[in-house]
Amino acid sequence: MKDSLVFIGASRVGPDTLLAPDVIVGHPGKAGLLEERDFSRSQGATVGSRGILRSGTVIYERAVLGDDVQTAHHVIVREDARVGDGCVLGNGVVVREQAVLGRNVRLMESVVISEGAIVGDNVFVGPHVTFPAGRQMTGALEAAGMMSRAEAAEAEGQAWLGASVIVEDEVRIGANAVVLAGVRLGRGCVVAAGAVVSTNVAAGATVAGNPARTLRQAPAPASASPANAPAAAPVTAAASPAAGPMRIHHVGIAVRSIAEAVASYARLFGCRVVKPPVTDPAQKVTVCFLASGAANEALIELVEPAGDDSPIAATLRKGGGLYHVCHEVDSLPAALDRLRAEGCVLVSGPTPAVAFDGRPIAWIYTPGRQLIELVQR
Repeated sequence: MKDSLVFIGASRVGPDTLLAPDVIVGHPGKAGLLEERDFSRSQGATVGSRGILRSGTVIYERAVLGDDVQTAHHVIVREDARVGDGCVLGNGVVVREQAVLGRNVRLMESVVISEGAIVGDNVFVGPHVTFPAGRQMTGALEAAGMMSRAEAAEAEGQAWLGASVIVEDEVRIGANAVVLAGVRLGRGCVVAAGAVVSTNVAAGATVAGNPARTLRQAPAPASASPANAPAAAPVTAAASPAAGPMRIHHVGIAVRSIAEAVASYARLFGCRVVKPPVTDPAQKVTVCFLASGAANEALIELVEPAGDDSPIAATLRKGGGLYHVCHEVDSLPAALDRLRAEGCVLVSGPTPAVAFDGRPIAWIYTPGRQLIELVQR
């Protein structure tokens, strides 16, 4: 059966994963096809261990599927999407570009997850649920030249800021519901079948109708914040003793060539190398740390791709630059528990990192979709 599988680019599949004969892993993305006009050009995709990918599944380039992921028939996971461990995707599911699914997410038949959406852990989404990426349906007008990208962004307003939709942990969404762009569903809330959700839903609430209205408000989980609450004040060590203080360890900069970037940073900012380049095969990057020599300053980490399937490829295609911020913490598990309770989504880890001499790291997305690295102090 494996002889008829289609692997494009530097795609990788973990051990004990079953793939049906017509599964495609590493399908080239739209931008690449328009530019290259070649279906054989791809940066590849990554599929974890012990998964089951059934017939008709198409995994696009740079997508990452975790361990124990199952797809039913005719599932599409678009470029740069991330699907967490233990997720199950039903018949006809579409996970759009750069969407992030946490662990143990259940998407039933014909669910569409919008590009850039963030979905937490232990989430159930019923059949035919749709997350639109916008509210003004500008795509055809843009393609026809009747509206510019800037005009479309202005029309969408706040709906285009940050993630398209944020779904916190343990949310349940009934069949045929529509969750519009810019909406955040609080932890443990329930969206009734057929609801059209246009505003944020508080943690623990049950909503129904078009437009959705709150039917019941259960007490919010102790670790969750209401979806409509104002931004929380900075958390201090006294307020969160289990996590301990966080210190910015470094700022990650995506570059095509570390050698060229080192020379540029030395000339422009007087920075010097404080830790020479090291390649981390698990992270698929080569990194190098710089500093200017000032006391207690955060470091600069230059991040270079270590292969065509490096996770920083998408950033480099946009010109490179700021990639992430890394915080050093006393207790990585405690920090992750607190941040996930605040609506952050775990992307990967904890895992030992070569760049930190084996100290564990983890990656999260904030509710505003900023990529953050955490490293054990």
